[in-house]
Amino acid sequence: QWGPLAQTMLGMMLNNPKLLPDILLSVGPGPLVDWMGHFGALAAYEVLHRNSESIDDFRRMFPMDDKQRYLWRRKLEAWKYGSGNDYNMQ
Repeated sequence: QWGPLAQTMLGMMLNNPKLLPDILLSVGPGPLVDWMGHFGALAAYEVLHRNSESIDDFRRMFPMDDKQRYLWRRKLEAWKYGSGNDYNMQ
């Protein structure tokens, strides 16, 4: 889940400002940039999942055959699972 991860990372950076340079020296810029791409994708999936009901309401204005509807449902599921919001703590 993007929100808790971002919040934790921000807290760590505020408590230890030297952390980012240490990480950069340890892993190098390439892996850090690669990881940031994944972090950005997690954020994008979070935004898409949070807005999926509105997006789906808009989509319903356009007819779909069974195959398209199946593929659309899988896309909505991908947003949910890709954002980490499939986890329910009970």
